[in-house]
Amino acid sequence: MIKSFRGRLFLATILLLIVTELAIGLHLENGLRTWINLNVEDDLYRNAKAIRELLVLTDKPYNTNNMDLLADNFGIAIERRVTIIDPHGRVLGDSELSGVSLLELENHGDRPEVQQAIKSQYGIARRFSSTLNVSMLYVAVTYQHQDGLGVIRVQTSLSNVEQIINKIQ
Repeated sequence: MIKSFRGRLFLATILLLIVTELAIGLHLENGLRTWINLNVEDDLYRNAKAIRELLVLTDKPYNTNNMDLLADNFGIAIERRVTIIDPHGRVLGDSELSGVSLLELENHGDRPEVQQAIKSQYGIARRFSSTLNVSMLYVAVTYQHQDGLGVIRVQTSLSNVEQIINKIQ
């Protein structure tokens, strides 16, 4: 047991430094996590808006064959999953799915980010994807479809965000 005043002061100083460094580290990590999440959200939003602008320029009918090909090309270009949804919630195109898998997808009209986008032209959600079996970040924007407002959704895995944070740590 340390009985001298100098020894106790040294021990208290070391403990104070450790606690302070831990508190600063946790604060910085929390700020970094928030900053990275906001940057990823902003990146997805910009990508979705760019896709919307390109989609408007297409002269092809908004059907599954055409929209799936566009979603595939957009997905390759931005290296993210892209989903194009019609005003009734039916998925017209998805950069990760094709053929029978695409046709068997459930209606996406009730998804939180889709509902939010239809109400305010922009939606965001974080949740587990039963289709891909992973936690995802979704950003959605509306586009003008001949039947009303459709939704373009761009998403990325939240594990990608965690990998970025782990690399920085």
